[in-house]
Amino acid sequence: MNCIFCGIELPSPDFRKAAALGDCWPVCSSCATASGGARPAPRQELLRTLYAAGRTISSCAGCGTAGGGLEIHFLLPVLAGGEPGDDNLLVLCSSCHEKVHQGAGIKVGAKIQRKPPEEDR
Repeated sequence: MNCIFCGIELPSPDFRKAAALGDCWPVCSSCATASGGARPAPRQELLRTLYAAGRTISSCAGCGTAGGGLEIHFLLPVLAGGEPGDDNLLVLCSSCHEKVHQGAGIKVGAKIQRKPPEEDR
């Protein structure tokens, strides 16, 4: 996972920390300080987008786990031109989210979601 501003590769603990704060916009500490912690789209805005499209936002799209700790995943990463539209977003538990970013597939509906090749940069 890379910083969305400068592209530097982030260690896994930094990404997990951001996800725990409900933020799926990974930013390195240097860029977070320089930008005042600004992100392109707040989590609540992304959840409203999914809710307005009739998508479930209270449980993991991969395993069905409900409750807190859910994270927002971009099917096409922001660095690869991904937009915050409902067709590019999934709500996942931290376990399923990590599996996707490690390249393992998770079943979402009838499709298997895997880490896009663009994230390997």
